[in-house]
Amino acid sequence: QLNDAYLWDVTSGKELARVNHDNPVSNVALSSDGDWVASSDGKKVCSWNSQTGGLSAYFQEHQSNITATAISSDGNWVVSGDMQGHLFCWNGKTGLRRSLFRHSGEITSLALSPDGQWVTSGGRNGDLYCWDSQMGKERTCPVSQGQHSILSGNQSVVDSAISENGFFTLSLRQGGSITFFNFQANEGRSFEQKQASCLAISEDGKEAIIGGSNGRIAIWDLDSEEVKFEFLAKYPVRRVQFLPDNQIHIVTSQPAFQIWKLQNVDGLFKPLLVSTSSEAYLSAQGVMLDEVIALDADSRQRLLASGAREMVIESVNEYPEEDGVCSIV
Repeated sequence: QLNDAYLWDVTSGKELARVNHDNPVSNVALSSDGDWVASSDGKKVCSWNSQTGGLSAYFQEHQSNITATAISSDGNWVVSGDMQGHLFCWNGKTGLRRSLFRHSGEITSLALSPDGQWVTSGGRNGDLYCWDSQMGKERTCPVSQGQHSILSGNQSVVDSAISENGFFTLSLRQGGSITFFNFQANEGRSFEQKQASCLAISEDGKEAIIGGSNGRIAIWDLDSEEVKFEFLAKYPVRRVQFLPDNQIHIVTSQPAFQIWKLQNVDGLFKPLLVSTSSEAYLSAQGVMLDEVIALDADSRQRLLASGAREMVIESVNEYPEEDGVCSIV
C-alpha cells in the first residue's frame, strides 16, 4: 500500500517488517546496521525497530510537509527537514527534541554523521549548511556566504554526504555539479559528473562514489579529482554507500531493483551483482517501480522501500556479463 514502508531481506526475498502510516510515505532512512528505521509522511516522522516492526518513537513538531530524513548508525538520533526549512534533530528512542535549526529555504537533502553529531542540509535554493546538533549551532553561519561561497549554487541540492569525523562534506546539485568541502583546510572545490543522481563519501574523506541516472557508477579520488574506477549498471542508480568491510553498496531500480557490491581486492574493484527483483512478478501484480518514491539499504543487503504495493526480491549467485560493462581508469 502507498501508506506502508517495507523492509525486505534481499537474499531470501522475505518481508521482514511493514509499518503503516496515515498518509503516503515520502521519505525513509535505514541505519547502517539495519536495526532502526525512520519513515515520514506529511508532518509526522516515525522511528521503528526493524527486528520487531514495533514503533519506537514519533515526532510531530513540523508545521509543513517533511521533505528529507536521516538516521544515525545506532538509531539514537534522527534528523528531519521540511518545506519551510525547519530542521529538527531528535532522539529516535524517546521522540524528544535535541535541537532545531533553520535552513534558508525548503530542505531537499539531509546527511547525518554516524554518531549523530554533524548534520548537513541542502536546499532547493542551492545552499548547503553544516550543523553541530550536539552544541545546537551552525558550524558555519551560513556556509553559503563569505568565505564559504563555494557551497552555494543556483541549482537544487539533490543529495549530500558527510564523513564520519565530520571534516568533509560532499553535495550534488541538479545538473551534476558536485562540491567537496574540507572544513580542516577551510577550502572547497567543484567538479562535474553528468546525470549524477546520488553520492557517498568514504570515512576518511578521500574517496567518493557517485551514481547516475544513466547507470554510470564512478569512484573518484577527491585529492586528485580523478576517476579511479567506473562501470555501467543496467538501471538508474538510486543509492550508493560505503560499507565498513572495504566494500561499496549500490542500489538501482526501475524497471527492476538490483543491489550491487564493489569489492576492493588489492586496490582493484570487482563489481558483483548480489540480487535482483523479479520483473515478471512485479508486472503480474501491476506494480510499477517508478511508484517507489523512497528507498534505502543497509550493510546486510536488506532493502527499505515505500510507495509500491508489493514486490518480490530474488537472489542471484552469478555476475551476468550482460548486466554491466567494467573498466579500470
